[in-house]
Amino acid sequence: MSDPIWNFLVQRLDDDRAAASTPREVAEYETKARLLDWHQRAPYTYDEHGERSRGIECTAGCEACGDMWPCTTLVFLSFVYVDHPDFKWEWRRPFPPGPPPQPTIVEEPRMYVYYTAVCKGCFPEGRTVPFSDEHDRNEWAAAHHEATGHEVERRAENRTG
Repeated sequence: MSDPIWNFLVQRLDDDRAAASTPREVAEYETKARLLDWHQRAPYTYDEHGERSRGIECTAGCEACGDMWPCTTLVFLSFVYVDHPDFKWEWRRPFPPGPPPQPTIVEEPRMYVYYTAVCKGCFPEGRTVPFSDEHDRNEWAAAHHEATGHEVERRAENRTG
């Protein structure tokens, strides 16, 4: 399959398989590999309303969950590798399925803000969770804190594009 997110995840899983040395790491690799095998691009397509269609102006869907491509499961799976240099912020999208998020322009036309959160309780190594906008990040942070009691650090990263 020639698809950027699919190829990225296959390469990361190859790295994970090579580095797996404990039973837990092997189990993590096997779980991710099964998710990737199950969630594949389907031959049918979706129209702009999320309905299955055979039209030309459509995007493909996921065979397993019926979500628009890339499906929510693969997008979430890619977040595990958000710190990898080949990770593409373009893979993020609002959930449920919809158009890709547009970065918020700050001051200069080429400056963008990317909203992330870090939960040290869940990710002691400081892995970030990306969001499409500040509102979504703040809602997730509040709900996560309420559910777990963990402190969540909210971040906004400026990038030029």
